[in-house]
Amino acid sequence: DDVKSMTSSSKYDHYKLGEVGSLTMTGAYDDVQVSSLSSGIVNVKYSGVEILSLSNSLNMDISYGSLVVSNLKTSFKNMNINTSYAPIKLYGMVASKVVIEGKYCDVNTGADFIQKTKSSKESSISIIGYKISERTNAQINITSKYGDVIMK
Repeated sequence: DDVKSMTSSSKYDHYKLGEVGSLTMTGAYDDVQVSSLSSGIVNVKYSGVEILSLSNSLNMDISYGSLVVSNLKTSFKNMNINTSYAPIKLYGMVASKVVIEGKYCDVNTGADFIQKTKSSKESSISIIGYKISERTNAQINITSKYGDVIMK
């Protein structure tokens, strides 16, 4: 279903949503699929989240689950992801500044990543750069513990 705004707090639920303007969600053990999302604030545990298209922003805390974003629209502005034990997969990227802080994780930023700084120490990694182009106002911030990050 298409909704302008949705707020939910749930456990053990399955959501299959169409076009969503604003999503505020807290949950555990959920499966969430959104066809098109403008803006979201999501805090979930043990949940799989799939967003087919993101047009504005996403702020997310996720643990013991997974996040897949299949396509970022040219209107995309920002994404802040904090994850533990949850892989993050971002596809259909647009030009954006990328800041990744990770611990015990593998990071694949793809061939079109312009790396500015990268440091590794023991099990930690810090990467700052740009996806596709440095001429952008969009930004992606990811902090990951025990969850791989893929951007293609």
